Amino acid sequence: MTEIIDVEAVEDGAGRALVNYVPQIRRTPAQVKADIEAVEDLMKAHMREGIDYGRIPNTPKDTLYKAGAERLARFFGLGAVVEPVRCVEDWGTPFVLYVYRVGIGPITENGVVPIAWCEGSANSKERKFAKVAAYDVANTLAKMAQKRAYVGAVLMATNTSDFFTQDLEDLPRDFVQSNEATPAPKPVPKPQAKPQPIFVDSTDPASTVLNFGPHNGKSLAQIATTDRPYLERLLESAHKKVEEGEVPSPEKLALLNAITSTLQGVSE
Repeated sequence: MTEIIDVEAVEDGAGRALVNYVPQIRRTPAQVKADIEAVEDLMKAHMREGIDYGRIPNTPKDTLYKAGAERLARFFGLGAVVEPVRCVEDWGTPFVLYVYRVGIGPITENGVVPIAWCEGSANSKERKFAKVAAYDVANTLAKMAQKRAYVGAVLMATNTSDFFTQDLEDLPRDFVQSNEATPAPKPVPKPQAKPQPIFVDSTDPASTVLNFGPHNGKSLAQIATTDRPYLERLLESAHKKVEEGEVPSPEKLALLNAITSTLQGVSE
């Protein structure tokens, strides 16, 4: 049941205004959770996909259709008040524009008492009507403006904006696609510089300097003295690849021979 709030109101020239109202939490988290779950159950059990709502490609939410808005209004016991706001009909141009305001609220003995208002507009310059004469679509535009205002007001009155958006079914498909979130461009990997060929002195293989790995910049003689297992692992890995069918390049073969010669010349 709606709670009656006892506050003072005065006439301010534009209607009645509250003068001593302080916003307060009037529903517990448990009550709010129950309301949300009730709405979710309602959606699952009674809202029809493709009739009451649907997903427009490349959009994040389902779009609420007019049939779905009417169904929600019936579920919540709400009625509508429709008011024209602006009408432009220039048959010489030709150009037409319609703006309507719709209020949604409970139905009482005195009629509908709106608790949410929304304006909607439609005009003949919209892309989907650009090639159609204004006088051929005037009635359609008037109804479209009313529909847009009605759906928006229902969403606000029923607090169902978490579930639905509106109007996207009226947008041109290429406009929706062009506004799809553009994924961040993938970083282009920087080309890694190929290591320069290692010069192997056939007269003194142990002086060969490596240009890769943890011993970059050291000679084979130095590595054989400080980290002999590293050179042994290089040879073992190379032998396995040869067994698997890999043919080493002449430069790599010269380096492997230099490593072998160095290991043989340096005692363990």
